[in-house]
Amino acid sequence: MREIKFRAWDKSSKAMCKVKRILNFDGKMHFILDNPNSDFWGNNYGCDIDRIELMQFTGLKDNKRTKEYPNGQEIYEGDIVKLTDYHGERIVIIDFGNGTFYYKGDGFSDEYLFNALNKTIIGNIYENPELLEDYK
Repeated sequence: MREIKFRAWDKSSKAMCKVKRILNFDGKMHFILDNPNSDFWGNNYGCDIDRIELMQFTGLKDNKRTKEYPNGQEIYEGDIVKLTDYHGERIVIIDFGNGTFYYKGDGFSDEYLFNALNKTIIGNIYENPELLEDYK
């Protein structure tokens, strides 16, 4: 079974945050985030859905191995990924729709194909918008 987890882009502090808890009270979703730019509660603080952009983990990791990510970095919605296969190299954005994760803009939506390709995260749409300048 695939691990279900999320990260969030905090629009006000402009930081990528780990989602520690998702709560529902007063009929509204609230989140406890681990924000590296906050000193409140030891970097943990609560916010509602209007303050963040929520992104789900795809269940997949990239092929780049580093000391920080010895098994590869987790791939989330909103990540910008360089794919290399027998068709060459292309830059894609990971998105979710119709019940599946897919590459935004390159015509593929097959998760099996996604597993089969060499993939490297090069950024995300919030922290690295300059990578989208050549993206079509």
